[in-house]
Amino acid sequence: MDNKDAMFVSILKKLYGAYEALPYFAESCIVCLETLHPFDVGVDPYTETRTWMTSCCGEVQTYEQKLEPKL
Repeated sequence: MDNKDAMFVSILKKLYGAYEALPYFAESCIVCLETLHPFDVGVDPYTETRTWMTSCCGEVQTYEQKLEPKL
């Protein structure tokens, strides 16, 4: 797999991860009614989890997505 393919696969994994995280978050802020969008905080290499977060009006929600084992 060349670098372009690896980058494309990485982008797809983040998109699918964001889609998977959506049911665990409120759709909008309960204070200002702003639509919430989860963003990727990063991957913990020791636990193989990616952390997603939403933040608005001082309310922070997180979701930890368990990643698939690498082959």
